[in-house]
Parts: sequence; structure tokens; C-alpha cells
Amino acid sequence: PSALADGRAHMDIVSIIPDYTNVTGDLTITILTRDFPQATKVSTALGTVTGTTTKVDLRISGKYVSYKHGASSIGGHWRMGSATFVVEPGGER
Repeated sequence: PSALADGRAHMDIVSIIPDYTNVTGDLTITILTRDFPQATKVSTALGTVTGTTTKVDLRISGKYVSYKHGASSIGGHWRMGSATFVVEPGGER
């Protein structure tokens, strides 16, 4: 998982700017957050990306964040570049 300030601060992920090419079908991006690296996930956010998606808006908060992506259709295909996460400092819990 990735963290801001070595996991001492919460972060709010506001949106994702995807960088995928050759997208066939829809992609699902799953964001997982935790308050500690080995802790149970705190929250999950889902976003759907197509070949024309320029931004996925969401609001999710946590100290540690990880993400995964996958095709939501049989035979789906994509090539991933560098996704950009729009992050703001979050409040303390």
C-alpha cells in the first residue's frame, strides 16, 4: 500500500485520471484503504473506465491506499500507463 507522511496522516482520494490504451470492454478500478498496513480494509470505492473515460470521480479516505483493476467482461483487454490520483490531505480520525 501507498501512504502519505509515512502513514501518519489521512488522505482523501478525490478522483482518478486513468491512463489506459487499447481498452476493449469496461474496466473496474477498486480502491482499498486501511488505517494501518496489516489492518482490515476500512473502505472500498469502485470506478468504471471505458476507452473514452477522462476522469473517475470518487471520495474515499484512509491512511494507506491500494488499488486493483480488472476487466468486467470476458475477453476484455487494456494496456495501462500511469494513472494519476488526485489526493487531498484528510482530517484526522
